[in-house]
Amino acid sequence: MSGVLLFSLGVLSAGGPALSLLLLPMGGMVPIIFVSWRRARRSRKISEQLPDALDMMGRSLRAGHALSSSFKMVASELPAPVSLEFARAFEEQNLGLPFERAIAQMVKRCPTNRDLKIFAVSVIVQKETGGNLVEIIEKIAETIRQRYRFFGKLDTLTAEGRMSSYILGALPILTGLFIGFTNPPYFMLLFTTHMGNMIFGFAVVSWVIGF
Repeated sequence: MSGVLLFSLGVLSAGGPALSLLLLPMGGMVPIIFVSWRRARRSRKISEQLPDALDMMGRSLRAGHALSSSFKMVASELPAPVSLEFARAFEEQNLGLPFERAIAQMVKRCPTNRDLKIFAVSVIVQKETGGNLVEIIEKIAETIRQRYRFFGKLDTLTAEGRMSSYILGALPILTGLFIGFTNPPYFMLLFTTHMGNMIFGFAVVSWVIGF
């Protein structure tokens, strides 16, 4: 729908077919970019919550509960989205799916989350070969926490550079709005002439790539 909308706007503008063909794939990419951004944000949230979930699992296992019971505890005690994934795995196991398959399905639902993948592989291997699962889980939790502490320091050190990129990225937009308000006839040439349409389309593509 977004591709058709931008395509129609290109047809109605002075740019004609050339601008329409440029806007069609850009509009088609909008939903994909949005869903990818939402998926990445959800995956990052799961990684942030995973250490707490693993700590809770470790305490549950030390108390003598089964691994599936620890999944149920995480599902009931922790907030979404990590609780939703553990709840789905627990429900699938209750419905007859092998526990290893239920964990693999959890990873499949979060394909970009490496922390969850490490946890799943560790649990599956431990189920097949044996070992101290509590110790494995606690080490994974500590590794994730250390990495996020490192990322926190990295964000602090790169904050100035990222802020500069936001300011530089906003300058063309703010400048365009300023010219549009102060000199509308001059600014409208970007939308009412063929050459203006081509320049505007090239500028938008260049800004997206550059940013």
